[in-house]
Amino acid sequence: MSTNLTISNTTQPVASTFIGGWIIIQKNVLDNCAIFDRSWIDYRNGFRDEEGKYLWFGNEKLYQLLATGSWKLRVEVQSSNTGKWYSAEYESFLLSNEATKYVINVAGYTGDAGDAFNVVSVPRYVANGMKFTTIDRDNDNYDTGNCATTGGWWYNQCGTSRLNGCSSGSWGTLQLQGLAPTYNVSSSRMMIKRN
Repeated sequence: MSTNLTISNTTQPVASTFIGGWIIIQKNVLDNCAIFDRSWIDYRNGFRDEEGKYLWFGNEKLYQLLATGSWKLRVEVQSSNTGKWYSAEYESFLLSNEATKYVINVAGYTGDAGDAFNVVSVPRYVANGMKFTTIDRDNDNYDTGNCATTGGWWYNQCGTSRLNGCSSGSWGTLQLQGLAPTYNVSSSRMMIKRN
């Protein structure tokens, strides 16, 4: 299966991650509060802005692509506090189909950002193994509300990892591992590559 994505590495801090087969599936430069406030259909089909600051590949396209073999995931986040970039790479990345709500499964972490899908301060914040939630499809485990009020993500009972945030994205291990004073991120990218 081929994709029709053109990957540009202009203004990207880690140009080496954009060669050798990496495909960008998420990009967020947090200066527009509403761009990730989208419906299930939008997240299923994918969206981007004209300036190239925001991108969501599309859960259905992602599911179909990941079903063609073994893929790895790379997450890059920029701390809002320090301005430094950190990365988390997963040797295995799987996504279930739409009928099962695009459940995420990642394994085989390496990197310097910490494994924010699994390492949390409270067990009910673990995002790995969770269904995707949007403002109009509440699939999280939060009984008294919808965690996707500021962007779709794989929420448990909300949590500290979400890169599609409205005013601030987050990667919880930045704070938990003492890399930054808070878990807030100002920019993020997610990429996949065939193993």
